[in-house]
Amino acid sequence: MRTSQVEETASNNFIFNNTLRRNACGIGVYSNAVGPVAGNMFIGNLMEDNRGSAMTTGGVGHVPSKTSLGNIFASNVARNNAGHNGGQLDVHHGATLGDMWTDNTVEGAAPAYCSVPNNSTETVIFDPSAL
Repeated sequence: MRTSQVEETASNNFIFNNTLRRNACGIGVYSNAVGPVAGNMFIGNLMEDNRGSAMTTGGVGHVPSKTSLGNIFASNVARNNAGHNGGQLDVHHGATLGDMWTDNTVEGAAPAYCSVPNNSTETVIFDPSAL
């Protein structure tokens, strides 16, 4: 599969068991013109050897509806992605609200996550290895 874009009011989709390899990036979840991008589930996907991040989420955010809202990212594998914003998983590439990240595996040289801003109280990242 090529880069997967889930954006502009895409809601309640189930993206499961895909392989995204050697693309510009893996999966992009973003609200630029309209939104939100809400209630989608990303489970069991492999993003490998992409030039950018394995997964990126967010929205323009100048309008409250332009956001990544309540999406679930679980049991995905990010392997050897370049991480264009400093991490393989870009969990806040713009406005997010209530997204949940759990049990995702990151392998390779680039760090697991890009910087998470101070105002990230509405995003949950559960990392059992940090306990």
